[in-house]
Amino acid sequence: LYSLPVYFRDDWLNGLRPSYKFVYLGPAGTCTRLHADVLRSYSWSSNVAGRKRWYLVPPEDTPLLYDVYGRGLAPHLHFDLECPLNACLFPGLAAA
Repeated sequence: LYSLPVYFRDDWLNGLRPSYKFVYLGPAGTCTRLHADVLRSYSWSSNVAGRKRWYLVPPEDTPLLYDVYGRGLAPHLHFDLECPLNACLFPGLAAA
């Protein structure tokens, strides 16, 4: 089956029950919404086929990703800001 690589054995998330082992699959063009990993942990990723583009935002810019109310996270960095409603709802997103 699967054996945990030695480099990841000390990861505290691996000791939790239920286990947080997961796999994401998707066709070409699949994207993931902006998010923080489960329990704010650090996930390791590997591509088996195809390409993956990562967009990293510095921690100090995190507030720019939230809506005008400070509660809702923008769906993704390329949210349609040409729409005036979206631009008003996420005023800091263009700077992120």
